Formats: sequence, structure tokens, C-alpha cells
Amino acid sequence: MAMSERQLIRLYNKFNLLYFNNGLPPVRIFYSPVDGGYADCCQLEDGVMQVRINPSVGGWVDFLKLTLLHEMVHVKLWPYRKHGVRFDREVQRLMGFKEIRALV
Repeated sequence: MAMSERQLIRLYNKFNLLYFNNGLPPVRIFYSPVDGGYADCCQLEDGVMQVRINPSVGGWVDFLKLTLLHEMVHVKLWPYRKHGVRFDREVQRLMGFKEIRALV
């Protein structure tokens, strides 16, 4: 069974506390088809960050958690959008947590 959007927001807040020292801003998180991917992140005109997750991911809880963490790295590094050195460094930092390694 897929997590609800409310559960996604709770998970974002939990991960923000545990892995980002509550340094990430509030975001809008919701399920929506994503062309060519599992999720995306952007900043809206009002300055609020938005994370869209493809509904096809919703039933795979561990993959959903990894997808959310991936998008949280984008939120942290915004407006740097690339999957490059900065992104890789942050992913490596997260992989230092055994709870995250257990998801892989």
C-alpha cells in the first residue's frame, strides 16, 4: 500500500531532523506523474519548494524513502540542480548513516 501524501510530509520532516539537522525548508510534497523519472524538485514562483513523486513509486516503501532522500539533496543544494560532485558528496554523507545504507 502506498504512503499517503500526509505520510510523505511526516517522513520528510523526520528525515530533515535526522539527516539534515532541520536545515531544509518546508516543501510541498505530492504524487504526480513525472515524465521520464521517479520524482522531481523545483522552486515555485512563491519561493516554496515542491517535490513531485511519481505514483508508481508509492508502493515500494524503501525505494520511496530513497527517492525522497534523493530529492531532499536537491532541496538542500538548490539552485544547484546537477548530479555532480556536490550532489555526490552529499549522497556520500547520507550513506554514512546505517539506517540509510539498510535501504539500499
